Order: sequence, then C-alpha cells, then structure tokens
Amino acid sequence: MSNNARPRLLSIAMATALAALAAGATGVEAASGRAGSNDLMFGVGSLSDDEAQIDPGFVLEQEQGNTFALKWRLHFTDFIALETDLTYESGRANFIEDGVELDSADTDTTFFMIGAVFNLTRTMVSPYVSAGFGSYGHNSSGLLFPSGQGGFVVVDIEEDGGLFTAAAGVDGRTAGPLIWLFEARYLDYSFDNFDDDWGRLLYTGYIGLSF
Repeated sequence: MSNNARPRLLSIAMATALAALAAGATGVEAASGRAGSNDLMFGVGSLSDDEAQIDPGFVLEQEQGNTFALKWRLHFTDFIALETDLTYESGRANFIEDGVELDSADTDTTFFMIGAVFNLTRTMVSPYVSAGFGSYGHNSSGLLFPSGQGGFVVVDIEEDGGLFTAAAGVDGRTAGPLIWLFEARYLDYSFDNFDDDWGRLLYTGYIGLSF
C-alpha cells in the first residue's frame, strides 16, 4: 500500500465506523429488504493518481482517471452479500525522469472484482465494508521508456494481472426498487518488472435497481 493511500484509507474506515454508530443509535429496526434481493447498479467516479518506480530515477505516474462501473450484488441476508464489479478507467500516464516529465500517453484500464460485503446495520441506509480480489488489464500506447542501454525507446504498454481490493461505503434503499450507493475502494496491483505496486483509491457513486 502506498504511503499516501494509508492515511486516506484509515480516515475512510473511521468515518464508516462513526456512521455505523450513528445509525445504530437511532434505534430504527425497520427491515431493509436486502435479504434475498439482487442489486444491479451503474456508477461513475474517479481513481486517484499514483506513481511506480521503473528504474532508479525513472517513474511512471498514473494521473487521476475517470471511471465507469457496473456492479451486481446478491444479498444472502440483511448483513451479508456477494458482489461483482466491472470498472473501466480512462486516464493518462506520465514518464518522469528525476522529477521532470519527459512524455505522456492516454491509458485504458479495466478492473474486474469479486468480494464479500458486510452491511453493519439493518436500516434502509446502512454503512458497509467489503474485501475481495480480482484482475485488471491495462493498455497505453506510444510512451517513452528507458531502453536499458542509456537511451530511450517508444513502447506500447500492455499489462494484466491480479489485484486485492477493500472498500467502505454507504448503501441506501428507497420504498420502491430504486437504490443508491457511495463507496471508497482501495486497489492494490502491480506491473511486471516495476519496483512498486500501484495503491490507488477509487471513489464511486452508484444508482440502480433492486429486484
């Protein structure tokens, strides 16, 4: 996990815990209708920037990207669910040598995630936490890279692999089928031959239907 991501993730966890205590303090015990239901949601959001070291003095910076997501959840009970999430990021990468940007290129990254979800209350608006794993595919074209022989070459980057993910958020229900969701999600994944993992925060707002 990157040094910048750790304090932000801790803040998110603390905020979620406080929201759970506030919800529990209301004493509202109305059934949420989650048990046995399926949720299908569309989301838009933003994925934070991060840097990964390639060689000493050379860094690849992934700028903050725009994301679009499709999420499905199956609620076994009011408290436990299984989810899958397909998120696409449109972004931009910068090649940096000793703090100076030498080149940049557009990027496309797709994340597929599956995980367990734990709602913290039975109320219509409930904080939750989740954790799981998944895979990613990343593409960028025409980016300057060190050749390893003192020079540079222009390369197309194509990477794929596994990832770990954890999230905290708020799940909202209405009297009808309409539902909404907001979450902050941590993604940890790596590129081949890079010294550092990517540790990025994904913020997404969702709206959808429960059936």
